Amino acid sequence: MSKKINEKLKQLYSKDWEVYNQSIKDWEIKYPSKGMTNPLCLAVTDEYLLADLKVIIFGQETNGWCDEIKYGNIEKMQNKYLSFYNGGKFDKHKGQFKNAFNYIVKGLREEYSDKKIGFVWNNIIKRGKENGKGRPLEDIYKIEKEHFNVISQEIDILKPDIIIFLTGPYYDKNIRHVFKIEQSEFVKTDGFTERQLAIVNNTGAKIAIRTYHPNYLYRVRGKKKYTDYFNTIMSQIKNAL
Repeated sequence: MSKKINEKLKQLYSKDWEVYNQSIKDWEIKYPSKGMTNPLCLAVTDEYLLADLKVIIFGQETNGWCDEIKYGNIEKMQNKYLSFYNGGKFDKHKGQFKNAFNYIVKGLREEYSDKKIGFVWNNIIKRGKENGKGRPLEDIYKIEKEHFNVISQEIDILKPDIIIFLTGPYYDKNIRHVFKIEQSEFVKTDGFTERQLAIVNNTGAKIAIRTYHPNYLYRVRGKKKYTDYFNTIMSQIKNAL
């Protein structure tokens, strides 16, 4: 089953691949001192496809990824994703994003202990910096938007029930671009501002929620703790399913 779906993903990535790569090469010739990563090409296992609940959790951008396959073929990058995410390396990864990811996984598995749950890691921007962290330069993101605007079609193929954006409000414009939605589709939840935590409508999932990136969330000071955010995410999911 996964072989068929991964082939569909490969075909999606292949549509404008040569033009995409050539545009990146042309840019690198012009700006040789500014590096970038390869894009995040997804692949899934039968565990995800056969799950009762399918979940995609988004981070921000892909930094320091797959550099050994520069301009490599898509299948190799899909295999890299499988070996990293499903092969155990992702589980050993340290950082606040992984802590939040684990918290969500644990919470959903406890809440829906009678169901099989499958998870996919994705990023709302497919290509980031080769060294360091942060958004790619605007020129690079423009090339992605023109030639590798694939995320909404990934959603069509993978059909998640739940989408969680751990991206923060400054990436709402990227979510809006990907899903072709307006800011009005971001709806605040009780007790939170829209910037803090919002339901995102019209993503193709039964429920989609956006909150702060965990690097910020774990530093939140004031009346709300990071557990308040995650507990509200769980309750919103429960209400929607």
